[in-house]
Amino acid sequence: MKIEINKPYDLESLQKDLTLAFPAYKFTAKGKKMLVVKKTNMVGANIMLGKPTQIRVMEAVPNMGSMLLVVLLVLLCLLPGIIVMFIAKQKQKVVCNEISDYIKKNYNTTATPSNSDLLDQ
Repeated sequence: MKIEINKPYDLESLQKDLTLAFPAYKFTAKGKKMLVVKKTNMVGANIMLGKPTQIRVMEAVPNMGSMLLVVLLVLLCLLPGIIVMFIAKQKQKVVCNEISDYIKKNYNTTATPSNSDLLDQ
């Protein structure tokens, strides 16, 4: 989901705000423009900081080991891999929506669905 921001922000302040708001999640900065949200090894989200007025929140597998497991399941035995991906995707959307709602509420924003959000509807 692409979120337009009307309030200035930086990575450190956004990470601190989200850590206080969601103590059950783990937030890790990856470079200067990406924040990884981890709920479990299979459920999380990526927060991409783009232009000074935009934030993009996307569902993701936050752990590389878990991502490799999903890829191997899909390649070796298609049906279990698809089932695992489907279950994880549903839980990832919940995390993504929680984070997006918090950012929209606290940063004076307007949100527009990204292409993947339009396809999921």
